[in-house]
Amino acid sequence: EIILSILGPGGGKILQLRDKTNDDLLTLYDPEIILRLHNARNLKDTRRLLSLFRGFLGDRKPTASLAKSFLAGYANRKLRTLYRYTQMIRPFMKWYGDPIDDVKIKVPKTLPPYTENADIERLREAIRNRKSHKKLIPRDLLLIDLDLRTGLRRGGLDNLTAGNIHADFLISRDDKNHKDIFIPLTPSINKSLHDFIKGMKPDEKVFRLSTGSITNKITIWAKKAGLKGFHTHSM
Repeated sequence: EIILSILGPGGGKILQLRDKTNDDLLTLYDPEIILRLHNARNLKDTRRLLSLFRGFLGDRKPTASLAKSFLAGYANRKLRTLYRYTQMIRPFMKWYGDPIDDVKIKVPKTLPPYTENADIERLREAIRNRKSHKKLIPRDLLLIDLDLRTGLRRGGLDNLTAGNIHADFLISRDDKNHKDIFIPLTPSINKSLHDFIKGMKPDEKVFRLSTGSITNKITIWAKKAGLKGFHTHSM
């Protein structure tokens, strides 16, 4: 009882896990993050950071003090990065029984940069002036317009099939929030989209581009248009 009182509210959990190696701790904790995180990228990033934390600990047992020291090593990173790392380490320390609830990282809320219509037109012009594969110009222009008018993420553009497109709306699967989104279409984009998918099978992807390809294409077009820092989220 004296030991438990010294260790604090999480003392019982710490005593249960004190004989475990740090490798064992991460193995035991892994199902927790699998159940908590449903995004493959977030899961991968969390595992990577915990592995770095494991290396930082060496043979030492995790403590709130050591967790704070580990996070302090990223103090020179962007505030959003430090906040994200803290949110990855915090659940582990709570699970272990030595929480770091007193660590508060406040990220200021800012509006996204505004993209001028003139910049979009410069992007379209760069696509129209491509030197090769001119048959792809209508597809690429439609990709830009659809992203601009609907706000679809790259994954939504990648996964969009002909069967997702209806009379005057489309359905997109939001992989980030795991839900279907109904998006109305303006008359002009609706006509362009239906003309483009004419003859496609319902399960056929509209653009036949991966998220990585979409990113690369927009980066290349933006560079040719002389736009700095322009990407899919810019639209």
